[in-house]
Amino acid sequence: MMGIFWEIILSFVGVVAGFLVAEFVLDKIGVRIDTQKTKVSINELPDLLNRKFLVNCAIFIGEKKKFSNLEEHEIAEMKKLVEETNCNEIAIFKEGNCKLAVRDGKVLVCVRGRIISMKDLAEISGIIHRSLRGVG
Repeated sequence: MMGIFWEIILSFVGVVAGFLVAEFVLDKIGVRIDTQKTKVSINELPDLLNRKFLVNCAIFIGEKKKFSNLEEHEIAEMKKLVEETNCNEIAIFKEGNCKLAVRDGKVLVCVRGRIISMKDLAEISGIIHRSLRGVG
């Protein structure tokens, strides 16, 4: 008869081996789908964010407005907050809405909408940062 210690060790090894074999098999047959992160141009950014996350977006390069479907007072409020706090990225949650402002040099991207989870917020931020890498 096996002692309880050996039963615990055997079950632990079995679980770990099962996970490793499953990962290997899933990779071999191609069932696992890894998302590929593609670069989005600054011109495609508003459409992508609106289509994928249902958020509105405003893009400023310097003082020139490149694209906007936000209200002027929201844009002014977000610009003021970014300048006052001297941050590159700021998120404000208020009354079910989220406002996100990301600044990279002279480029400012403002986003407003209902964001379901912090994962979505992180994904939106990642998309914006990847898009801004291509802009001077």
